[in-house]
Amino acid sequence: MSQGLRIRVPHGGAGALIYYQGFSEPQTARFVMRFLRPGMTFIDIGAHVGEYTLLAAQAVGEAGEVHSFEPNPQIFGLLRENVCLNGFSNVRLLNHAVSDRDGHANFKIFSEPSISRLDHGSSQKTPLQPQDLVNTVTVPTLRLDTYLGSPLRRVDLIKVDVEGAEQLVFLGATNLLSLPSAHAPVWIFEFSRENYAKFGFEPDGVREFLMRHEYRTWSLDGSPVCSGSRFANIVAAKEGMLPCFCAEPSSRPA
Repeated sequence: MSQGLRIRVPHGGAGALIYYQGFSEPQTARFVMRFLRPGMTFIDIGAHVGEYTLLAAQAVGEAGEVHSFEPNPQIFGLLRENVCLNGFSNVRLLNHAVSDRDGHANFKIFSEPSISRLDHGSSQKTPLQPQDLVNTVTVPTLRLDTYLGSPLRRVDLIKVDVEGAEQLVFLGATNLLSLPSAHAPVWIFEFSRENYAKFGFEPDGVREFLMRHEYRTWSLDGSPVCSGSRFANIVAAKEGMLPCFCAEPSSRPA
């Protein structure tokens, strides 16, 4: 991993990408590094082994905060090890899934760790090869609004990669989404029709939900996201906050 950071990864697709090219998704990594500044707060939902957690902890410094959620118990151990390996004291680690309710849910662990996901009751049934599913465990779930409390703590950037359950994260963060633009966080999240379908969601429905909260969506190069667009990750922000930092460094409004 670049930027002078050290990281240990499991065998699998995401681990191989980090090993060979520095990051599993270099464009997303560049966005995170451009956006974050010392003193900011970053939330990593679906942190996996922590490549963005580590980048963010370095970028925000001791005056900033990083909050990282990873429900997979085995991968959470690697996440914790990687944070300790780099000596960061500004990271809070939570072995929880972020969802639309506080409680517990089943979590499916696959042989490729990066595609492990919640087993949501309303999800469509996707045929699996017997060797793909390794285990199903019960994990604690938490709404982001619950975690951030009342009044809501300031958050600058939130990364969400939860293998199709992104809408559940948004449903559990309606108070956060309703903040005025000067205080609302920017979101970077996976935008995948295939993964959304596992939970009965459509990309346009996710975008429309965000639009009802006065968010607009952009690709990572700053172009608007329209109906039918196909992107791996997109950015959501309120008016006046994009697309300037998609291409150039910027600071958040006061």
